[in-house]
Amino acid sequence: MKIGRISKPVVISTSHQPISALLSVTQVGASPLTQSVNQTENEWEPDRTISPLTLSPMLTAVDTESGQSVTLNPTFMWYHVTYKLGRDGDTEILTLITQAYDSTPHDYAIDNNGNLIVRKNVSPNSPVTLLLRASYTDPHSGRPITKDEYVLLTSVNKPNDKYTVEILTENVVKYNPLDGDFLADDPKDAGSEFNFTAVVRKNGEICTDEVYIEWWASSALYPDKMLMISDEEAMIGYEYTRDHPGYMVGQGGSTLKWDARYDKKTKIQAYVFHSADSDENPLCTAVRTIIWDIPKVKGDILPLNGRAIRYGDKNKKFRLMLRTRTNDIDSSKAGDMFQTVWKREDTNGQNKATIGYGQEVEVTADSLRRFGNNGVLIMPEVTMRGQLEQIVIDGVDVVLYSPSGDSVEYDGHGVYKSRYTQ
Repeated sequence: MKIGRISKPVVISTSHQPISALLSVTQVGASPLTQSVNQTENEWEPDRTISPLTLSPMLTAVDTESGQSVTLNPTFMWYHVTYKLGRDGDTEILTLITQAYDSTPHDYAIDNNGNLIVRKNVSPNSPVTLLLRASYTDPHSGRPITKDEYVLLTSVNKPNDKYTVEILTENVVKYNPLDGDFLADDPKDAGSEFNFTAVVRKNGEICTDEVYIEWWASSALYPDKMLMISDEEAMIGYEYTRDHPGYMVGQGGSTLKWDARYDKKTKIQAYVFHSADSDENPLCTAVRTIIWDIPKVKGDILPLNGRAIRYGDKNKKFRLMLRTRTNDIDSSKAGDMFQTVWKREDTNGQNKATIGYGQEVEVTADSLRRFGNNGVLIMPEVTMRGQLEQIVIDGVDVVLYSPSGDSVEYDGHGVYKSRYTQ
């Protein structure tokens, strides 16, 4: 007896779902896809010519039916992508990268592991597109499969590093030549040694040890002209060089030592460069000024043997006492610091003559004797000396003073005219 159908037929699937595969690109190391570039300095960070970017291909596959990982044997191809603008849109142009990695630097090269080595620095206006293409056979269907992964290399403009320099003194440094021993060999004894210390900052952070500081100074004859303190030449004519007497030590370093006795006013300028042989413009600069700050000096004439000229008087003696507002100037220092020229003149303006030099003068009584209503005026003219200052008396060059007080020859130029006449 025939039995009827008691259940529904079961449909058995004989096809497999395709493998699920994911293509990705990983960066080996810390080099990023986006660079920072300082176009003014032509500097990239990181610089791929020094630290190349390594891109590693990866294809992961999962059997969607079993949930198990599947090992595929893909073929990886790297392309450089450019675009051609057309009426219907951009057309993608693929250039296969075949260059093998070796010791010769190339923009793009492939190593033995299939990694792409990128040495090209990217301009902010010209990003680079790369394409990784993976080809494999699906083990379930036997069909060839192709997957693409794009990589975009970019760069962004980095703001220029901001450098600043500060010289750790007041803008105007004051020096009083009347303090200390002006003619001392050691500027510390003269109170004339000044330190100019430069502190350089890069984007707010101190970087003084990473830069080169070039010191310049103003000329004695041309105070508005700055001249570099040089290692190479002695001081000739009107030029400042390393042998300028005011320079002590410090060219190229952060601290310049300067002896202020040689000029009534000196500008000191620090220029900051990346290095000593840099041919670029200075990164930053700062200026300080040293000036002689001399208190007002007054003089009193002391007749040592009376003001009147009597019969029988042979010589008359006069002494000049110099003083500031607060104290008298020691007579020995006054002789070192000041040139005094004594002159006489009749009260009617006649018989003008120079009668002597120095803090004291002695003249014959007869040379001062006058008859009638005319008298005689005794007038000391006081000029402050400076070291290596040319002293001119009655139009004649007299002497140039060295630190020891000895006269020195100086190329015939009276460039130090640091005069202070009361």
